[in-house]
Amino acid sequence: MRYQVMYYNSFGDMEWEPTGAETNDLEKAIAKRDRLNATLDKDAFECGDHYGVINLDSGLEEQCSLDKLRSEAEATLWDDKAHALYDQGKYDEAIRAYDKAIKLDPNHADAWNNKGNAFFNLNKYDKAISAYDKAIGLDPVKARSWFNKGNALKIIGKYNHAIEAYDKALQLDPKLAEALHNRDETLKLIGRKT
Repeated sequence: MRYQVMYYNSFGDMEWEPTGAETNDLEKAIAKRDRLNATLDKDAFECGDHYGVINLDSGLEEQCSLDKLRSEAEATLWDDKAHALYDQGKYDEAIRAYDKAIKLDPNHADAWNNKGNAFFNLNKYDKAISAYDKAIGLDPVKARSWFNKGNALKIIGKYNHAIEAYDKALQLDPKLAEALHNRDETLKLIGRKT
């Protein structure tokens, strides 16, 4: 991606005016934008004048802050740590690490899904389902979250809901063989043909 810090003059032509060279470093561009905005006259800023970071590939202004970028990066580090703990079978510790990732980036759908997996492995199926629901709410087209939710629903005997979750997973990813297998198994449990 290419970015450029530009100035928006609300009194002039109401267009973006370039203020420097292009960069591929969004963090540096945001830091420059924030420094420049701090130098603006208060009245001009309140009227709409401001510096912005324009994504030259999309033509849109980047709305994120440096703090948000750093929080997302720190969330990724906690998510990576949680994965390592999960892989070692340390599910309680993994959940705490996923919680830290989620606190830094509440919209981290994968962290919610993986937190659900940790709860699932601790036989805390209701908590797993809640985490999967949060992941699905954030990223409803992720087949794996629907599949995981189906597995938890199946374990607690909510077979019809499990079948619905597996069907949704298969609708999103028809090649997800595990979902097809588990759906067929669940259909047999309730006496329906596959």
